[in-house]
Amino acid sequence: MENYKRIDPLQIPESDLPLIVMEEDRRSFLGWAIKDHSKGNYNHICEMTKPGMVASQDPCGFKEKPIDVYLKPQIFLKFWRYMPLTAQIKETWLSGIDKELKQSGWARRYDFLGILGQAINVRWLQSPWAHYCSERVAEHIQKPLNIDIPKKPTPNDMNMAFNKDARFEVYGYWFMD
Repeated sequence: MENYKRIDPLQIPESDLPLIVMEEDRRSFLGWAIKDHSKGNYNHICEMTKPGMVASQDPCGFKEKPIDVYLKPQIFLKFWRYMPLTAQIKETWLSGIDKELKQSGWARRYDFLGILGQAINVRWLQSPWAHYCSERVAEHIQKPLNIDIPKKPTPNDMNMAFNKDARFEVYGYWFMD
């Protein structure tokens, strides 16, 4: 990896948030399967919304949790920043996340059918009432950032969209030696 900026996720100031966090789990079977299917490096995506906290869609639902859960030897994290992050964009983005976090558990559930659809390469096969991680992030940033993201994106689709959009920059990387 050339010219990378290594960061401590626990030291990111609130003024730099929100950030998009890409995860590469190098040891889990599910992580491998997602990366293999999407032909990319990342198997999960979430949003850092507060210092030390992320809003993340996982099999237990969409919820806020400490970023510490991702700070493990087998995990590599890439942080994306949108520039310029105006007060209005920040407010719209974060309020959309907060609104979803306050919804019922049923509304925040994981789209297991969508994962099956991804696995058999039938992207339209999914629950219209549930989401997986990259769909959540896409919905949160679509309106305030006006970004071109494919429908029903994978984490790799999201990473490629950020790479193509000059308004996104890599904030930094985290990994253990």
